[in-house]
Amino acid sequence: MGSDVIEFIARKVASNIRELEGALNRIVAYASMGGQPITIELAQAVLSNVLYNPKKRSVTPERVAQAVSDYYGVDLEALRGEKRDKAIVAPRQIAMYLMRSETDVSLMRIGAELGGRDHSTVLYACDKIARETAENDELRRELAAVRELLYAD
Repeated sequence: MGSDVIEFIARKVASNIRELEGALNRIVAYASMGGQPITIELAQAVLSNVLYNPKKRSVTPERVAQAVSDYYGVDLEALRGEKRDKAIVAPRQIAMYLMRSETDVSLMRIGAELGGRDHSTVLYACDKIARETAENDELRRELAAVRELLYAD
């Protein structure tokens, strides 16, 4: 990624570090999915969905939970519940990650939305999903699909 692309992203995403991280993750994911180099044109195309989209501001933790529930076919109450089986834990962690990257709410609020979990649990989940996203193409595609649900009309 060239310094011109980095400078473009930094100018466009100046609100907070999480939004900047989310923008970078999206650009890298789109580039790797399409086998394309990261250029200013690609960054503009990817970020135009978010930066100039007033719907971005309407994303709430509740909406993220519903989108994750719909995409993974997991009951909303199960996402908020105590169960720890893999079929529920992975979508719950993805919900935490997306709540952090797509909204401006606190770790405590995210934990409260998903069954009263501690902020350290939320932070662990976010770090875990971010690490896995860097190595797992399938997870990147799933996150892109859930984001599409989030921003769909």
